[in-house]
Amino acid sequence: MAHTGGMIGMALASGICTAVVLTLTVSRGFTVPAPFDLWVGAGFATILYPLGWSLGRQYDRMKHRAERDSLTGAFNRGFIGRCYPQLAKRAARAQKRISVALIDVNDFKAINDVHGHMTGDLALLRLADALNSCTRRGEIVGRWGGDEFLVLCPYAERDELDSLERLISDKLDRLSSQEGLKLSISFGTAVYPGDGQTLECLAAAADRHMYENKRRAKAPAQAAQRLNA
Repeated sequence: MAHTGGMIGMALASGICTAVVLTLTVSRGFTVPAPFDLWVGAGFATILYPLGWSLGRQYDRMKHRAERDSLTGAFNRGFIGRCYPQLAKRAARAQKRISVALIDVNDFKAINDVHGHMTGDLALLRLADALNSCTRRGEIVGRWGGDEFLVLCPYAERDELDSLERLISDKLDRLSSQEGLKLSISFGTAVYPGDGQTLECLAAAADRHMYENKRRAKAPAQAAQRLNA
């Protein structure tokens, strides 16, 4: 390509730069690779680079990284924290409740120690899949930290979370039989506003409830061990 001069401009839409336009003098046989568009006139060409297309994809990737957990694809803790205040305001105006569930994988450390961290990652992926498939539209599933997941259920009552726990456990049982990876969960709940006003208070209440459930579930096995000792 030979050129003796050029001019760069911007294509604007609603005040936002959507493309870069380059007009330059060209020789015969000039070609431009995708994703450029080319208009050839008498000895010149105008190249339109779709900047909006490129920036849009970059924005989508950045937004996904800002909102989602990189391993499981569930929403991250920061996103849940940003969503909660608006949900609480709406619930207060409507005089409704928000139910919170905190879920973790039982004996997750043993899974990592015995089977390796790749299997531990697979366990988290399977739990995230089960949560997403069992929750309803408008409910928010997020990874709270480590092997813990938190589910926000606007306008839901506590007994509805009991049904959710059964659905998730049944889903994991089916996955366990298919893949040979035995998974069980512990489940704790809290309800706004009775158990707390802030997300941190609700998560702490759900965490206490979850560990009470863990102790109750382990009590029969511990009693049997003492009898056999």
